Amino acid sequence: MIKTPTMSSAAVEAPVTVRSKDGFLLPIDVRLHCTVTAEQAPRLVALVGNPDGPSDDPQHPRLDLLATHLVLPAVQEYFRNIAATMDALDFFGGREAIEEKARLKLTEELKASHVTCDRVFIGNIYLEATDAGQKLLAAKVDFEIESMQQKTRELREARKDRDERAKAEAKK
Repeated sequence: MIKTPTMSSAAVEAPVTVRSKDGFLLPIDVRLHCTVTAEQAPRLVALVGNPDGPSDDPQHPRLDLLATHLVLPAVQEYFRNIAATMDALDFFGGREAIEEKARLKLTEELKASHVTCDRVFIGNIYLEATDAGQKLLAAKVDFEIESMQQKTRELREARKDRDERAKAEAKK
């Protein structure tokens, strides 16, 4: 989902949906913090018109057009490309690195429009929105539980062996 305080378009509100390398659909809540410097503002106004002036289409103010025709496609392209290189669960763990790489890439993409992408925030990743995603998450939870149980069994066996050795030493 991409949203700025002045945007109202439904297209801007929708999560960015991408497919991971292992085939899972990932609806991702993406937020951007973008700025336009005072020096670059006249160039942006030349591209999209005065954001405070009357719009030709009252349903889509000029900043919405900037978001839906420039920012949103760049965000969708970046996240589609990065998700295609990662497994769904790796996407969760690599969130901070993905945000930083996205910021750099989007700053580069938006440079021609005189917009700087200062921060990218990945909010919710709605993996549980699909049946396959729910099954993956359940399998991951089951795996983690089994892993913890295995560690507990190993610790108990090690403690039992240590106690038996201590008893044998004490008998000598």
